[in-house]
Amino acid sequence: MGIMPRGLAGIVLAGLLAGCALNPPRPPGDPAAARCLALYDELDAAVAEHGATPSAPARIAGFPYLRVDRFLADFRTQNLNPAQTVAWLTRLNVLDQEARRVEWTSLPEPVRTALDRRHAAADTVPAALAQCAATLRNADSGDPERLALIREVATELSDLVRRPAPNRRV
Repeated sequence: MGIMPRGLAGIVLAGLLAGCALNPPRPPGDPAAARCLALYDELDAAVAEHGATPSAPARIAGFPYLRVDRFLADFRTQNLNPAQTVAWLTRLNVLDQEARRVEWTSLPEPVRTALDRRHAAADTVPAALAQCAATLRNADSGDPERLALIREVATELSDLVRRPAPNRRV
């Protein structure tokens, strides 16, 4: 039987994500990047408590500003030049920004207001996330270790989403 049941696929995905949680990637050394990661952590906690998260595209564990779909996962094995790598990371971030718009609007207004006050005094959290994405993308595109880890996790996620769904009898 070459088809993996959904429950087993979920367990495998949880295991992969837990592995990344137990051995998280080394954070970028930039203080601005550290502030950005704190913003993503707080937003993710608020969404987990109060909001809704789209089931796709898949998050890339350890890189909260990136999400991957099947199409973009195919590029992870390509030998990309630096400009193509930045373009790939940018597209992965566009997927995240689209998903975060859904998450942001699903939060209750008082939660959004509190996050805006703490993290985006001059603007809103979605605008701050766009700026953070650029900061993190620049840090990651210049760090071969982090870039290799992005490709590795994107590969694992791609392998899971490529498996066909089990045949269902009606």
